[in-house]
Amino acid sequence: MGLACASCGVENSDGARFCSDCGAPLQLACPSCGAEQPATATFCSSCGIALRRDARRAADTADERQERRVVTVLFADLAGSTALGELLDPEEVRELQGELFDVINTEVERFGGTTEKFAGDAVLAVFGIPQAHEDDSERAVRAALAVRGGFDAFTERVRGRHGADVGLRIGVNTGEVVAGREAAARGELMVSGDAVNVAARLQQHAEPGEVLVGERTRAATARSIEYRPHEDIEAKGKRAPLAAWVALQPATEQAEAAPRGVAGLTAPLVGRDEELAVLRAVAARVEREGAPQLVTLFGPAGVGKSRLVSELIQGLAPGRVLIGRCLPYGEGITYWPFAEIAKAQAGILDNDPAETALAKLKSAIEAVVPAEHAERVLDAAAWTIGFSLPGTPVMDADPREAVRRLEEGWARYLEALGREQLAIVAVEDIHWASGPLLDLIERLAERLTGTRVLLVCTARLELLESRPTWGAGKQNATSLSLTPLTPAEAAELVSSLLGEAQVPDEVRDRALAPAEGNPFFLEEMLNMLIDQGALERRNGGWASTERLADVSIPDSVHGVIAARIDLLDAGPRDALRRCSVIGRSFWPAAVGVDEQVIDSLGRTGLVSDSPESTMGGMREFAFKHALTRDVVYSTLPRPERRDLHRQVAEWIQAAARDRGVEAAELAAFHYGQALAYGEDDPDVRRRAFESLLTASDAAFSRADFEAAKTQIERALELADDDDRPAAQLALARLEYTEGHWDAALEELALIDAQLGPDDAELLSDVLALRSRAEWLTGRWDDAFTDAHAAVAALDGLPESPQLARALARVSQIEMLKHRDEAIGHAEEAIAVARRVGDSFAEVNARINLFTEQSTRGQAPDPDDLIDIVERAAEAGVYEEAYRAIVNFLWSSPGFIPLDEIERVFAEAERRLAGVAPPGSIGPYLELTTALMLFLPTGRWQEVDEIVDTAGEVATGTATTRLVWLGLRGGMALRRGDLETAGPLIDELQPNALASGEAQRIAPMASVALPLLFVSGRSDEFRALAEEVIAFLDGQWPSVLSTVSMVRALAAAGEAELLQRTLDSMRRTPGEAQAGKLSTALTAGEGLLALMEQRAGEAVEQLTAAVEAERAYGFVYDAACLELDLARALEANGDPDAAAGARARAASVLEPLGCVNAF
Repeated sequence: MGLACASCGVENSDGARFCSDCGAPLQLACPSCGAEQPATATFCSSCGIALRRDARRAADTADERQERRVVTVLFADLAGSTALGELLDPEEVRELQGELFDVINTEVERFGGTTEKFAGDAVLAVFGIPQAHEDDSERAVRAALAVRGGFDAFTERVRGRHGADVGLRIGVNTGEVVAGREAAARGELMVSGDAVNVAARLQQHAEPGEVLVGERTRAATARSIEYRPHEDIEAKGKRAPLAAWVALQPATEQAEAAPRGVAGLTAPLVGRDEELAVLRAVAARVEREGAPQLVTLFGPAGVGKSRLVSELIQGLAPGRVLIGRCLPYGEGITYWPFAEIAKAQAGILDNDPAETALAKLKSAIEAVVPAEHAERVLDAAAWTIGFSLPGTPVMDADPREAVRRLEEGWARYLEALGREQLAIVAVEDIHWASGPLLDLIERLAERLTGTRVLLVCTARLELLESRPTWGAGKQNATSLSLTPLTPAEAAELVSSLLGEAQVPDEVRDRALAPAEGNPFFLEEMLNMLIDQGALERRNGGWASTERLADVSIPDSVHGVIAARIDLLDAGPRDALRRCSVIGRSFWPAAVGVDEQVIDSLGRTGLVSDSPESTMGGMREFAFKHALTRDVVYSTLPRPERRDLHRQVAEWIQAAARDRGVEAAELAAFHYGQALAYGEDDPDVRRRAFESLLTASDAAFSRADFEAAKTQIERALELADDDDRPAAQLALARLEYTEGHWDAALEELALIDAQLGPDDAELLSDVLALRSRAEWLTGRWDDAFTDAHAAVAALDGLPESPQLARALARVSQIEMLKHRDEAIGHAEEAIAVARRVGDSFAEVNARINLFTEQSTRGQAPDPDDLIDIVERAAEAGVYEEAYRAIVNFLWSSPGFIPLDEIERVFAEAERRLAGVAPPGSIGPYLELTTALMLFLPTGRWQEVDEIVDTAGEVATGTATTRLVWLGLRGGMALRRGDLETAGPLIDELQPNALASGEAQRIAPMASVALPLLFVSGRSDEFRALAEEVIAFLDGQWPSVLSTVSMVRALAAAGEAELLQRTLDSMRRTPGEAQAGKLSTALTAGEGLLALMEQRAGEAVEQLTAAVEAERAYGFVYDAACLELDLARALEANGDPDAAAGARARAASVLEPLGCVNAF
């Protein structure tokens, strides 16, 4: 079946290329890969590029797209033309305008610019499009100065013909415009942007004969053009005055050749020791053996080729160092470097009369060249400079003979210079050299046999594209490639440029990161930071300002990169532009680009092929330099960015469907960029919202909370009323995890007000999270109520992740309150979580289960803990991972050996791969470690350090505050500082009781009862003891604090309370009477026996308790019990043993400064 015509709908025969009815084309070429496509196609079947949406119905349509470009605009206008126009016939006016255009256009084209339009007496020219150059700003100003210089002849002609005076005003400005590059190449240039307006304003305020430039142009050309300041210009429509400068003349060669530096500072050569050593070795061999050598230094722009050459020639006599540079623009510059060499050797100035110049040249040559060759050398040198010597052999010869004689003349001259000592001829930037100049250099290297001449050339890799055989097959030719500096070398360069003064880290990062080791880029970045006030001298050092974040790529760097890009053919160049949307690393398929097109760019050094791709089955490439990607991307207009970002987002979601989280992060970014550039499709907004929430989950799972919050906030900006609660819940969860519980509760309250009867699952999540935040802020009863309400909200609904999380939360709060239902709810939560695939709920419930089981006497399994931590880390629920470690520390002492606890602790942290504890869990973990491990083992210095550090954040949560109060107050009590201990423990007591949590109440009692005892507050002592015994009856936790409590009761002489306490402990289920609770029972029985004058039994029980503590490694706890044992031994009639026990206790307690041993 034939193709239907897209224009008229008529069916056409197979193989037809044009419609038989209306003549419209039936097939079009894809603008990206060139594959033939039906005219009706929406996407290219070969590479996937969007055809119809981009309105590209033919391959050449891509040529018409607009680009954003950084250009320099030259605006010139004739002063006095109005009065002249009144005197002249229109044809005469037209003739003068044509002559003026010729004057301006000749210089504009000579310097590589494009004359955009000629309207009346005004001419607008642009530098930087269609072909960018790294020095477009300089070219524009030089062209303006050349126009000014050539205008005198025009003025004389006008005066001679018409008796009138005219002048020329010129404005030059650099900035961003929008233009069609391919249209510019056809001479149909039309640029628009504020840069054009500013150039016109500068021209209007210039005096006749004056070239006025803008600040951005002056900054880019300050080294090559001499300026004087001009007063600021008040321009209509501008919020601020325009800075302006008067261009005077090109800078002297000495000024242009001065070493680059930053703010007047210089730096030694950095990172080129090996290359410099090679060059010096080659030079030494040339001088020693009389064997000439051609060395070419290859490297990208700014890598330091010229600096390396200047370092090589330092210390050599000026007459033996010949330096010339190739120019990227101008006419009659074929042998320009050798002309520079000849003038420098003879001391010829540009304004020397011809006779003077020739005399200088003749004298310089005769001083070194033997008489029989002097005339021929003079002819060649003069011809190179451009002097006309009528009758000379070179000038009268045919072109081929002229080149031969030129070569012979220069060979004789260099032979004379290098006959006795080393002479170095340096020709820089030969990638801009003409073919004849390259031929001359190579032939000179071959002819100079037996001389001590070293030819050194610098070039970019582009040279090998136009001249792939450069230096090939020549025994006396070699090359060196310069690569970017290493990060350490680049940092050293920054320090050298800015001196010994301290450089802020953010400044180093701002300069080092984008420069990526390129010295020129680095220096230009620093220059811009200083010029724009982002980096300034302050108090003998450097300081950054608020402008740091606003500094963009310097025009000088931008120009270098843009010039390279513009050298590419249209197809590869457009492919790069499209790929720049993806990022520094990219998959061409994402923007419909053929991989082979990008592959072909590998030799240019702009992109590289990544060895591995993050997208299966697709090749991945990368821009070799981040700034290259930035410059290429900057050329895309906003509509094209919008469409391409949307295309990339859609491609990612289609190509990586099974990588939801990772794909969502990438898609969210590109959808966000599409929206930022004007996308208004509601479907895109919806997909962007969903991707942002998924991306925030991914960032949250990496503990990158700042990124997660940014994604959520962006999602909230896009959310409609139905979507908003889900985003708010994500934000509340983030606030909770970061320890901002009140903020989380406020956000949850906002959600609650928006929920309806159909939002049961969302309501359950809100209630469960609210319960967690309430518990941490000390709202214990509310937390208990909301936890159970979260389960009730799902009554009658199918199993879901919400149900698993709600059950896990209930099991957690019941575990904290030591309720029997905790284990059942934890097991149910684990089962549901595994069926619905909710890792958070499973991990949470497993922690609750092993914690509750350990409090009932079942030793926690270290392998179980490691597995929980690993599962939590895999799921990105790092708070739960650290909660598992904390609960393990609370549960394991007394059950598991200390060295095993420390091993498990270290292994668990290793599994977390360096992710710091989120929110308040970090301080809580440290305080738990201090309480459960460092305090009983006598490592009090570490306890003090943790207490002091955690004190700054211990007010964050009620639970963390309780642990800190008990630890800080307890340490002060033990050292006899009751003034400090009193207020802290008095604050602790009522809050711990209000929690209703056994693991808060028992540790509180272990410090509050001793404080009340040593303070003589006996009534309060008995009241608190009664309350604690009643609350903990039958559910005593196996924690360290139980031993301290029974000792305090014994010290206070409260035998009846002690007996009741022991009876209450025994009512705890039998399997729970293990670990520290077992030690507390043994010590309590011994102390009670001592109080009842059963000394022998007391000694037996207390000895067993001491040995248990010492064997475990709790040296402080053992020392405290030694004091009780000493009293029992003395009562049992064994004073020597009692003295030994006291001595052992003192050896531990006195170094710790312990006064009250509890």
